[in-house]
Amino acid sequence: MKALRATLRVARLARDESAGVSLIEVIVAMMIFAIISVGVAYSLLSAFSLTNDSRSRAVATNLAAQEIDLDRSAADIFALQSTLDNAPKTVQVPSGTGTTYSIERDVSWVYNSGSDVDCNASAPSSLLYKRIHVSITWPKMIGAPVVADTLFAPSSKISIDTLGTILVSTKSATGSPVSGVSVSISPNPGSTPTATDVAGCSYVLKVPPGSYTVSVTRAGYIDPQQNTAPSRTVTVKAGTSTSAGFTYDEAGTIGMSYPSGGVQIPNNLIDTFTSSNGVYNTAATTPGSVKLFPSTEYDAFPGAFVAKTSSNAGCVSPDPGQWPDTTDAQGHTLRAPAPAAVPSFAAGASVTVPRFPMGSVTVTNTNGTTGNLYLVATSALSAVPGDPGCSGKPQSLAFTTLLGKSKGNTLTVALPYGSWTLAWGTSANPTTLVPSASLTVPSGTTGTKIGLLGVVTLDPRVVVP
Repeated sequence: MKALRATLRVARLARDESAGVSLIEVIVAMMIFAIISVGVAYSLLSAFSLTNDSRSRAVATNLAAQEIDLDRSAADIFALQSTLDNAPKTVQVPSGTGTTYSIERDVSWVYNSGSDVDCNASAPSSLLYKRIHVSITWPKMIGAPVVADTLFAPSSKISIDTLGTILVSTKSATGSPVSGVSVSISPNPGSTPTATDVAGCSYVLKVPPGSYTVSVTRAGYIDPQQNTAPSRTVTVKAGTSTSAGFTYDEAGTIGMSYPSGGVQIPNNLIDTFTSSNGVYNTAATTPGSVKLFPSTEYDAFPGAFVAKTSSNAGCVSPDPGQWPDTTDAQGHTLRAPAPAAVPSFAAGASVTVPRFPMGSVTVTNTNGTTGNLYLVATSALSAVPGDPGCSGKPQSLAFTTLLGKSKGNTLTVALPYGSWTLAWGTSANPTTLVPSASLTVPSGTTGTKIGLLGVVTLDPRVVVP
């Protein structure tokens, strides 16, 4: 029996040895091989990438050194400028088929006061030299760009002990430099200023000490106070620089939307735009559009707002925000809405103000005339409680030929908020007051009140829901 078991055991072992490798063993072996292969491949790719980046860095280092040499050989230190952010210099190595390298140059003046701000000496100082920073980048770059720095001193002294320098700076609404702005100085400093460069700077050298008016202009541009040619007065001292800084940007176009549907707007209406930069009144021309400095915070309303002062009552009634809350006979709170908000707009953009809030009144020809009737509205004394008034700077608004000759003709006119008297007549400057009986409130209109002697009050306040 033992011999038989031994024989069977030997036969089974012989059968197992001839059975070969199992599927599981093959899969495990393949997985191990794949892991090792991926590691080897990654190591090779990393080595290739690092080698390529090292080669690119060597080229970039040479390009940076070359750029520094070119900059230091510039004939005019004032012509050496920073590159524009959206237009860096590019070089392809090898030419035509190789890697494209972007070369950016940042240039700034250094003053003897220690400041390092282009054309803006915060304290009396003089120009010393320029600091140049070159940065090289390329596609698939690993790590930081290649950089190089140098200092470039002028070949001759810029500032003279007995003369001064005027630095002119122009910045946009977003704080970026504005180039191509013409600079003029009065009285003549002895040299003609150049237009601002890519850094928004212009330099006027060797200026005799004294007081000067610096002005800037560029077609289509405007400052925050809506001046197309803003100016600054500076005092030049011997041996130092003085700055004239301007915020100056391309104006946006603001369209005004007035009541329509047969309602006549005054042909010499002045509109008001308010912001943190102050109050701006448009010209007394046919309403349509206005050019404004780009901003996100204008409020607007019809009428020439003039703030009150200690010596003048101004003209504040056109601004609905100036009307205080009140209560009507039924105990309802009456409150004026806020002025219309101008949609935010960027430099050179166009937007339209939502419909300007205005009051209206209908005028009826109750007599009949031998000639066409003209109409004029003039600011009147307040006729309702809470009217802020316009007695300090009264307005006179004219309309085109309105009522014709025939008795019974009507016309509805729109006016800024406040109290008004209307005059009519057959001349362009009528003086006969329109009687109260010839004035009516248009259907569906709220806030218009007709008082004695033809005084019409256009009240912006409405019932608070």
